[in-house]
Amino acid sequence: MLAIIEKAMDNNQVTIVIPVKNDEIGLERCLHSLTELCKKDSISEIIVIDNGSTDNTTNVAISYNAKLFINKNESVAGLRNIGSSMATGDIIGFIDSDCVADKMWIVSAINHFDDNNIACVGSMAKSLERTYFESAWSEFRTRRRGTQEVGWINSMNMFVRKDIFIEYGGFNSSLKTCEDVDLCYRISRKYKIMSDDNVIVYHYGEATNLRVFIKKEIWRGYSNLDGIVSHKIVLKELPSIFLPIYFLSTLLSMLISTATLPIAYLFIASTLHVMPFVFFLFFRLYQTKVFMALYQTYIMYFYAFARSIALVQRALDGIRHIYARIIDFHKFKAAH
Repeated sequence: MLAIIEKAMDNNQVTIVIPVKNDEIGLERCLHSLTELCKKDSISEIIVIDNGSTDNTTNVAISYNAKLFINKNESVAGLRNIGSSMATGDIIGFIDSDCVADKMWIVSAINHFDDNNIACVGSMAKSLERTYFESAWSEFRTRRRGTQEVGWINSMNMFVRKDIFIEYGGFNSSLKTCEDVDLCYRISRKYKIMSDDNVIVYHYGEATNLRVFIKKEIWRGYSNLDGIVSHKIVLKELPSIFLPIYFLSTLLSMLISTATLPIAYLFIASTLHVMPFVFFLFFRLYQTKVFMALYQTYIMYFYAFARSIALVQRALDGIRHIYARIIDFHKFKAAH
């Protein structure tokens, strides 16, 4: 095993990039886990990109001898791009400040890069499962898949070849969220994206209750449509677009039926509204215990609710932007 590790390390040097803002506790925990890696001399450097922290975050980075760069008012995608531009390693490993790396994190990932067709490696970050809510969502979302080719990898646990990252222009810094999905879909048209369950990080930032979950999913869903514009439509992501649209349209149909139409129309609208979640429940009943399946269906309903809110927010922001452009145009015409 040691010989395999040393061979992999000799062939690849890894730069770790960590974006952060006001997370001194999380960053200290993250950096401590990186120093505890079984072969830490494989890391050519650790780069911390700070987004204008006002707490002790920057001092934590310095205390671990990380290379620290400060860039205020930048998107998380932009922060990662800045860190990558400073990287000297031929492999870039991305991890978030609220994550902790497993001791075999780097070794498990870089062994894949012996295959020149593989551009990106990682896996879904593991939940700490501190509450039943967190455990339920984790069981559905992070079910074991072994090692297989996938469409995208989450940027909190991602390794990518630097030359390919540069070839594709890095993350789209204009995206508020979904920048990892966008990058991977663009890369996957030519190279392989691999998920390996042995490439492990533990995520302390997972939602532990429904309120936090809804807030996070509204944020995550905001840039879905913008991502599609960037990387063009991919069939695998259609459900994430279709479900909130379907949820919103059937919910509005229910409200309209309640106010103005006969009860039969309300029944039809309500049936259509819950139908995807009934199918989801039956699907989960084959894979887990009854109460867990019911609870996961409950969570999935509010996932659709949150993503529909994100869709509405994005649409309203788009309308406001267009309206502002029209006003600016009329002001320009009036002045000239």
